[in-house]
Amino acid sequence: LDFSDNNVSPEVTLRWKPQSNLMFYGAYKTGYKSGGFSGQVFYTSSDTAATLTFKPETVQGFEGGFKGSFDNNRLHLNITAYRYTFRGIQDTVYDAATNRQSVFNADARVQGMEFDAEYRPIPELALRAQGGYNDAHYLRFPNAPCFNGQTVAEGCVLNTTGLGGPTNVQDISGRRRPFAPKITWGAGATADIPLTS
Repeated sequence: LDFSDNNVSPEVTLRWKPQSNLMFYGAYKTGYKSGGFSGQVFYTSSDTAATLTFKPETVQGFEGGFKGSFDNNRLHLNITAYRYTFRGIQDTVYDAATNRQSVFNADARVQGMEFDAEYRPIPELALRAQGGYNDAHYLRFPNAPCFNGQTVAEGCVLNTTGLGGPTNVQDISGRRRPFAPKITWGAGATADIPLTS
C-alpha cells in the first residue's frame, strides 16, 4: 500500500488595541492532519486499500474575542467565541463482529464560547473562574459502529455505505461527539500569606 498527500493551511489574525489594557481580536484558521493506515493485529483476505487507509483531516473556522484588564489591573478577563468545521475528522471505531479497531473519517462541527477571569481584591488573594459552552456534533458519520447488542430497531444496520468500516453500523450524523461536554466550569482561589519577614 502507498499513501502520499500535501497541504497548505493558512491562517490570519487581526488585533485591535483601543487602549493599553484592552485588546480585541478575530482570526480565520485552517488545519490539517495527514491520513494514513489503520494498523491491525491481524489481517484478512478481504482487506483492501479502502478498508486499511483513512483520509486526511482538515479544519477551517473562525474565532474572536477580547482580553482586558480593569480596576487598576486587579481584574483580568478573557472571552472567546469560535466555530470550526472538520472534514474527514479521524475517529477510531471498534467492530465487535470482527474484533478490530480502525480509524475512519467523519465530518463534524465544533462551536461555542469560553471565558476565564481572575480578580484580586487584595494583593494576597486571587479569585479565579472559568467556563465554557461547547456544541460539538457530527455533520456526517453514516458508518459509525453499533454498540454491543444494538438492534435494527435501535438503528443498527448492515454496512452498505461503500465507505468501509464496521460490518454493522449506525448513522449518527447530527449527534453529539463523545468526550465533548456541553458545559464546563470551574472556580478557585489562592491566598499568599507571608508567615515571617
